[in-house]
Amino acid sequence: ATSVEAVVDAVVARVGDGTVEGVTISGGEPFEQAARLRELAASLRERLGPNGPAGGIDLMAYSGLRWEVLRRDHAAVLAELPG
Repeated sequence: ATSVEAVVDAVVARVGDGTVEGVTISGGEPFEQAARLRELAASLRERLGPNGPAGGIDLMAYSGLRWEVLRRDHAAVLAELPG
C-alpha cells in the first residue's frame, strides 16, 4: 500500500517541475475511503495551496454517489475540495 504522504510528496515534486497542474481523484469510489481522501485533499491543499508552488493546483474528485449523499455523509471531505 502507498501512503498518503508518499502520494503527496510525488505530486508536490511534479508540480515543482511543471509536469502537474492538478489532481483528479477517481477510480472505484473515492468516498468509500473517506478518511484517506480527506487526508489526501487536506495535505495537497496545505502543501500546494495559493501560497505554494505554482500558486495552487486544481483538485477534484469524481464520485458515483448522489450529491445529497455526499453532502449528508461526507461534508468534511467536501470541505477539503475546492469550489
